[in-house]
Order: sequence, then C-alpha cells, then structure tokens
Amino acid sequence: MPAGLRAPGQIAAFTGRVLFPVVCYPYRIWSPAAPYYTAGGTASPLTLATQFTLSQNCALNAVWWYSYPSALALPTICGIWDITLQSLVTEDAVPAWTLPGGGDAAAGDGWVFCDFTAAGVTLVSGNPYYVAVYQPDSVLWYCTAPGYWTSGSGLAGQNGIISGPIVALNTAASVQGFNAAGQWEFPGTNPGDGEVYYADVEVTPFP
Repeated sequence: MPAGLRAPGQIAAFTGRVLFPVVCYPYRIWSPAAPYYTAGGTASPLTLATQFTLSQNCALNAVWWYSYPSALALPTICGIWDITLQSLVTEDAVPAWTLPGGGDAAAGDGWVFCDFTAAGVTLVSGNPYYVAVYQPDSVLWYCTAPGYWTSGSGLAGQNGIISGPIVALNTAASVQGFNAAGQWEFPGTNPGDGEVYYADVEVTPFP
C-alpha cells in the first residue's frame, strides 16, 4: 500500500498536532460607532466615494453608508468601481438598505448596509477601488468633514486608515473626497480636497 494511505477501518496515529479550521473575519474602514462630521452636505444629486485598496484578495460582503440624523433620503444606487479600468465591478440599482441588527433602514438611521454576498464578488489585492453611492434628489442626504483625510488635520483620516486588509490612504498618498455631480458615474471625474463621505466597504479576506 502506498505510503500515507490507510486500510479501511485503520486509525491514523496521533501526531500531537490538532488542526483547527481557519476563521476569517469581516472588516470595514470605520467602526460601528457614529463617525465624526461637521455638517450636512449640499442638497444635491451626487455620486460620493471613498478610495481604498486591499492587502489580500477578499470577498465583498456589503456596502455601508452613514445616514446622519438629519438625512432625508438614502442612496438609490451603490457599488464598487475599479479605478484602473474606470468601470463598475458591481452595483445594486435598487439597494435594500438594512439596519445592522436586521430590518429595513430609513433615512437618518445611522450606519446602514446593502448586502452583496449573493453577488460573489472577489476584490483583488493591490487594485485601487472606490466604494460609492448615488442619490438623485435635491435633498439633504449626506454629512461630511472637510480636511478629514488631510495630513496634519488632527482627524482620524489624517494618516490614512488601515483596518485588517483594507487600506484607505490619506491625501498625501491618494486623492480622497471623490464626487461626481448629477448622475451615477465614475467618481474620479471630480477629485475632492480631502473631505470625507462615509461610504464604507465590508470585506472578508480569503484564507
């Protein structure tokens, strides 16, 4: 019998090693706590985005959005854009925004998410992406903090944010604060000056 094989019913000798399954946990850019912001944004239809890369291949779980207390609407489209190709990786044109504990979300509910697990999307290590949202109506719907990603601002994003495999760089290494006016489109057409829009991504690294 070839080495390493056992006859039926034969029990392998105990080697002293116990193998446990590899557990991979999900990560987001921001914590579940309410984030810092200074004011609501303009009552304008916009595509808003956060730039990020990954240090390893990951499964896309969800797109998260912070709907601040005075918001009057939720985004009507959300998704992931490939910055290199300037094209969509995936989108949900009718997002079912959900509360963290389950149940339908409404404008002003804080952190809410759109589930992308069924899409089966793999995001690739080292490739730059935008996580983005769009809202078409001229109502208050987002909050912001100018200079959030700017080095020396004293804010959480001044040195960038690393959360597990997710890397969101500051303005010294990238251009954060992307937005595009009027329609759902590639956000890089109008780079900002370091302001934050709380579009967040949730991923799980592959073992």
